[in-house]
Amino acid sequence: MSIELDIGPLSWVKGEIDLALERASAALSAPAGKELTAACGHLHQAHGALAIVGLDGITEFSDALEKLFSALAAGQVAGIEQAIAAAQAGIAALRGYLDGLMGGEPNQPLKLYPAYAGLLTARGEAAPGPVALFFPDLTQRPPKRDVEIPPPEGEKLAGRLKMARMGFERGLLKWIKGDAKGAGEMKTAVGMVEATRVQPADRAFWWVSLGFYAALAADALPDAAEAKKLAMKIGGQIKKFTEGQTAVPDRLLAEALYQVAVATGGGEPVDVVRAAYRLGDLIPRSTDSAAEARRPLLARLRELIAGAKEDWNRLCAGTAAALPPFHEKITQVAERAAALGQPDLAGLGSALQRLTDALRRDPARHGDAMGIEVATALLLADNALENFERLDADFAHQVDTVAKRLDAVMAGEALGGLELPHLDAMSRRAQEKLLLTTVGQEITANLGQVEQALDAYFRDPGRAEGRAALAALAKPLKQIEGALAVLGQDRACGVLRECETEIARLAEQGGGDRAQFELLAGRLSALGFFVEQLQLGTQPDIDAILNPQAARAAADTEAAETAAAPVAEAPAALPPANAPPERAVDTEAPPVEPSALALPPDLPDLELPDLPALPAAAETPAAAPPAAAAPAPASSASGDADVDAELLGIFLEEAHEVLAAIDENFPRVQAAPGDLATLTTLRRSFHTLKGSGRMVGLTDLGEAAWGVEQSMNHWLQGGQPASPALLAMIALAIDTFRPWVAALAEGRHDYPDPAPLAAHCARVLAGETEIAAAAATT
Repeated sequence: MSIELDIGPLSWVKGEIDLALERASAALSAPAGKELTAACGHLHQAHGALAIVGLDGITEFSDALEKLFSALAAGQVAGIEQAIAAAQAGIAALRGYLDGLMGGEPNQPLKLYPAYAGLLTARGEAAPGPVALFFPDLTQRPPKRDVEIPPPEGEKLAGRLKMARMGFERGLLKWIKGDAKGAGEMKTAVGMVEATRVQPADRAFWWVSLGFYAALAADALPDAAEAKKLAMKIGGQIKKFTEGQTAVPDRLLAEALYQVAVATGGGEPVDVVRAAYRLGDLIPRSTDSAAEARRPLLARLRELIAGAKEDWNRLCAGTAAALPPFHEKITQVAERAAALGQPDLAGLGSALQRLTDALRRDPARHGDAMGIEVATALLLADNALENFERLDADFAHQVDTVAKRLDAVMAGEALGGLELPHLDAMSRRAQEKLLLTTVGQEITANLGQVEQALDAYFRDPGRAEGRAALAALAKPLKQIEGALAVLGQDRACGVLRECETEIARLAEQGGGDRAQFELLAGRLSALGFFVEQLQLGTQPDIDAILNPQAARAAADTEAAETAAAPVAEAPAALPPANAPPERAVDTEAPPVEPSALALPPDLPDLELPDLPALPAAAETPAAAPPAAAAPAPASSASGDADVDAELLGIFLEEAHEVLAAIDENFPRVQAAPGDLATLTTLRRSFHTLKGSGRMVGLTDLGEAAWGVEQSMNHWLQGGQPASPALLAMIALAIDTFRPWVAALAEGRHDYPDPAPLAAHCARVLAGETEIAAAAATT
């Protein structure tokens, strides 16, 4: 049985560790500069993150890596070039090892030993043996004895231990002189000590040592020098025992277990120790060094392909700004595929590169046929990376077919059907996913148009222009309904029709209050979240999203009833509607019937309005508002005090997650203002604050977040890099919402004044691009 590793904690900090290692690797290009000192800090953070995860062997390795960087930064390394090479090798080894763990490989830190030894020798230290990276589970215990004989006490115990010590020293002397019988005599002496131990924890070291001496007697230990050192350490432990020091250091037990683990013989004493401590899971099998070297490259290629698929889906959904990042990723894919040395995968990368280069020169050549062919090629590349060591002639044939089709579609030639069953299935999956992505993007964009019109109307219900804008929503609402019908989501269509009826009534009769607005906003937000869940490949329940408390109560009731039944199987409880969805690296879309791949002719055209397209990432919804919520008071100080405690708790949990996401993404936009994907992610965070704030009755907070969202929507429509004014607005928003959320969490009502933020948002909406830093704090 293998030891199962819970990679959940590692997945939480993996991104932070990868970023730290990437920065550290870049800093090695200028080892005398400040970058290297900064890299020491990054590595220290990574080391702390690994320590929290509790993977001792990796922590030991990262500590050695950090110390080498510190020595380089302090100028304490003699051979600079050799040390830099060792540091780069250490970074590559650690990244590859962590990628392997995330991919399901066993936790065997001994794989890192060659790089670990290089880190220490580069610092001028003598490398310890492999046992330095051997971390067995020392909480395991030896099996019970068949017959328990009470151990001697007092003088009899002292006499037994003295006899054991003398016997051990005699056997050690014989063994050192080359007499093989000496190993057996040492084993007998250790057995005498083990027999005096009653508690399993006290027996463990001596019982394991019996296995070690069995291997020693069989001449089955690969490193004679290390075996000799351990034999003498055990003798020293017997001497301490006779003097009353019974405690055994954990690392000495680990050394004994390592020698047993690597023994090539020794019979039953060795086998039972291995089984009790599951040592077979800790020793890596000999691996092809070339395969080990390929691992980081394969991991990076998988990341690039995943990102390229997202960019391609966005491009097919109408987001022209997705073409440059797609082109950049495909260029890197082609380079790294060639570096792998697999000619067929390199050929696939080259075909994608040719098409992307031509498309970048003439984006108008993009069309539906190209969308499906490129998506199929990306799926084939992804599948090849997952099965790299098993690629065969079939893969070569598939690549040849796909490459020819990519060249043909770029030349505008007609394409026939796919003759290869495997590729045909991939093509259908690509079509289904593109349909779901495209339709989902169109629904999301139309919902954004509807939400903006409702926002404008309810700010001044008496304006005739507002009612006219509501009447104009009939077309986008029908487009949403048609798209949901294409996806076969009848219940969601029903919820949308309820919104259509209410909006039509408001457009005709006017009026309306805050409660009606909150109800409509809640239903539209729920529909948006529902669609985004569909895009992730899940099968969401619109009613559970609309009413999470009722859904949880129903699930609890059903679980209780099922638990009472003698044979029933307990169902999984529904997650809270405000919990962020779990995302897989590449979650496949749910199957779509082939007949649904084309829009029915009797449904309205699904035209994408002139709004910034949203990425396919899921957006966290807030709890739906009560159907009969009272209008929120104008003053946030009074209104917030009336918020239901349970709803406030839900909001705060979500708000902390949103603020953490903003803190993570804002520095990236500051460093790269042209990173529109991250800027869009930031916009979504403020959208979440807006929706959840309004739904729980935090009206002023929701209004402030709405202003930020509107300004960012306006900016994203232009597709331009973030301006200083926009960055200053986001910084001011962070400085406004963080203390606001903190005050709510602590039960205080001294909320920040949102007026400065609203004024700044208005200036960005008016087109200002340069705003003095002082304006952000006025």
